[in-house]
Parts: sequence; structure tokens; C-alpha cells
Amino acid sequence: MKTPLSSSSQRPLLAACLTLAACTCLAAAPGEAASTAPQRSERPLQVPLEWQEWAESSGPLETYTLRFSPEIKPFLKEPDFGRHRIVRGAFGCGVVTNEFIPFAWDQTANRLYLDLNGNRDLTDDAEATYAGEYDGQLQLFPRVMLNFNTPSGRHRYLVDLRLGGFTTAQLSGTYVLRCFWHGRVELGGRPYQIGLVENPDAKTLADQARYLLFRAWDARTELIRLNPGTPHTIHWPKMVHLAGQSFGLSNYFTNQGGSPCYLLELTPARPQLGELRLSGQNLYRLILQQPGGYTAILDTPGSAKKIPAGTYQTAEVWLRHGVAEAFYDGPLPLTVGADTPISLAIGGPLTNLVVAERSGDNLLLRYQLVGTGRHPLIYRMSTEDRTNPPGWAILSGGKQIASGKFAYG
Repeated sequence: MKTPLSSSSQRPLLAACLTLAACTCLAAAPGEAASTAPQRSERPLQVPLEWQEWAESSGPLETYTLRFSPEIKPFLKEPDFGRHRIVRGAFGCGVVTNEFIPFAWDQTANRLYLDLNGNRDLTDDAEATYAGEYDGQLQLFPRVMLNFNTPSGRHRYLVDLRLGGFTTAQLSGTYVLRCFWHGRVELGGRPYQIGLVENPDAKTLADQARYLLFRAWDARTELIRLNPGTPHTIHWPKMVHLAGQSFGLSNYFTNQGGSPCYLLELTPARPQLGELRLSGQNLYRLILQQPGGYTAILDTPGSAKKIPAGTYQTAEVWLRHGVAEAFYDGPLPLTVGADTPISLAIGGPLTNLVVAERSGDNLLLRYQLVGTGRHPLIYRMSTEDRTNPPGWAILSGGKQIASGKFAYG
């Protein structure tokens, strides 16, 4: 049974639902990247991308696992560790199995010493010594600069390392990226920030880019929430429809003269287009994905949009109202024909619902934030105040007989 809440119950629930808390986020604050002016020809549009670090990081777009070598050679020279507890080892990043970075981890002083030049001397790598902090049972070492081989050559990465284990045999660890590549491009008379987030575990050139970053240039300093997601990054597509234009998408890395650079290439395409007629409130961005085909990115969607014809299977729907943001990410089968317009009711207004289910002698209540349309989607708030979850109340004859809070998870 799905029972709408009374209007008196909806107001406190909606207020609880729309409460935004401080969240795990990255702030991208890039400088003025190289700009690419619009081109009217059908030749590929090349956008040079510059390396950029995230201004802040306390949660990953992607977490990668460190590999540890069982063969540890003694260091020829070390700092004076005294009676500190020291764990020595070597970790590897990426997929090159024979490339490891020796280190000494001073667990007492919470410091990490890297032997980046590989000479077994930990006293001559002043810039490779990092102070850490506790992160639960792990020790976190933020802003560690690493260089290692990839399918396109040697790359530098800024990462946050997390290490655990009391002996070399017990070592475990992960790292998350704190860097990306970005540039400026003009499409349809508007400037955009475009870029990529790398995949350091890539085995081939084809999968070296993990995410495409695309948003209005004026929004480039906006926080990118890492968990549960962001409307501005999508998994790297081979074909994309953005700013009302269709392109083949590719990239390649160069390091001529010691100046590393990515070139992002947008090759104009002319697929058959169909008309998508949208209705609903507070739509900020709609991302539609065809299996093995186009990814269509529609910003502030209006009533009618032209997108590549075909069958789309999944979607991301991002809604904004003031500072509140909600999203749906999941299946949304949709066939767009080249001849017949198709209508899609999506977005707000959102409604707070409680689904009541019987389980033996118990009544289970499940909270849902539901959108508009004949087959409404179930949304989540992109920033959840877990200290103040939505509440519920049961009324009988206008009198409250039970109330409580929903639990996340």
C-alpha cells in the first residue's frame, strides 16, 4: 500500500528531506585554461587540457587498491627512527606489476618516507616525506605526488594514500585521485569547461579516461560532490551529444619537450535526430545513455530538445531548487524516433510518500521521494543530513498515535 502523507505531515518531512548538510566534496578552482574558439567546419575540434588539482578532497570519485611487493631490500640510509615502530615495504600503482616505490612508514610519528629515486636512501628525498593523520584504523597521507607508467607514457598523479597493517606482511592500502585535466571550449556561442579524470588502472589507451567533465564555464568553481555523485561528470563516452551538437569523443596524451598535455578531440557527427518533449519542474541536467551509442547531456532542459535518435536505457536526472538538489540514477528505457516526437514527464514537483508493508506482526514503513509522471521515478537528495533524517507520523481521527524517524541504509 502506498499512502500519501497528509498536508500537515508533508511540510516537516519535506523540510527534513531538503535540509542540506556539509558534505564530502571536491572544489575545483582552476585558473584560466587554454581556450578553444568555436569552429564551423566539420574538422575535429581539438581542446588542449591542462593538469589541475582539486582544491579540497575528503572522498573519492574512485578508490584504487595499492599493490605491495613481497620483496623488500634493506635501505642503505634512513632517518634516525629511534625506538619508533617502523613498517617497511614497497607499493605499486597502476597495472605495471614490476614498478614499485619503496617506503618506510613511521607509525609512531605518523610519517611516510618514499624512495622516489630508487637509490635505497631515504634521507635525500626531502620532497617525498609526508605527514599523516588517523582515518579510523588507517593512516591517511594527503597530497602525495607520484609518477608511474601508463599505456600512454609516464604520468604524474596527486593522490591521497591510506595505509593499514602493523607488519610488512599485513600491509594494505588504497589511494584516490586529487587531480584532473581541463580546458575551455566554446560551443553554440557559450563557453564551457571540459576535461577528463584519468583511470590510473587502465590497461589500454582506450580506457585511460574514466570520466568526462562538462559544465558551463561560469560553474567551474562549483563544488563537485563525491558521494553520492555529481551532475558534472559522466563515465567516458565514445559518442556524446552536448550543447545541442553531436560528436565522436577521443583523447590522447603527449609529453613533447617535457610538457605533459592531453588533447581532447570532438569530431562533429550528423546522426538522425529526434525530438524529446519534456515536462516537469526544476530540471537542471538530464543525461541519457544508449548502450554502445550516444550519451546525451541536456542542460536546463526546456520543453523540446533534439537528440540522437535511438533507444536509451539508463538516465541520470538532476533537479535543483535553490540550494536543494535531488537526483535519480538508474534505468529509464526510452526510444526516440527520427519522425515522431516523444513526450517525457520527469522531475518535480517531488512528493514525500511512505510505503507500508506487513512483515508478520510488524508494519514496515519505507520512505520515498517521488517525482512526477505516469511512472514516477524515486529520487535521492544529493546531500543528506544523516543527523536529521525524514520523519513520519501516524494519525487516527486527527490525533497522532505514533511517530519516528527513518533510518538510512
